[in-house]
Amino acid sequence: MCGICGELRFHTHWTERIPWVKDEEVESGGEVARVARRLRVRRALIVGRILAPYGLTIRYWEGGKYIISDMKGQSVIVNDLAGLWPWIEKLLGKPVDPLDERLLEYLQGSGVDG
Repeated sequence: MCGICGELRFHTHWTERIPWVKDEEVESGGEVARVARRLRVRRALIVGRILAPYGLTIRYWEGGKYIISDMKGQSVIVNDLAGLWPWIEKLLGKPVDPLDERLLEYLQGSGVDG
């Protein structure tokens, strides 16, 4: 398989699976695919709130991938949410602690859970 086809091929990471749905059902389209897409978009919105204090944005890209961008115009494609933090650190050029007290306080005040 060529690199482009490999990138466009549908892939569901375990963190994004819908327990009662088979991957083939999500890939085939229909209502199940629409629900899966809505859930991914919602995840991207929630993660976007987490990334905001770092000056980063995230958006869902068709096929189950996400695009993370910084304020300088750099962007990376992340295959799934599991690969998020290493790319955040690369874009920022420094390690990030997702349990940092200031970040957690910000998130509590921003209503990140909804």
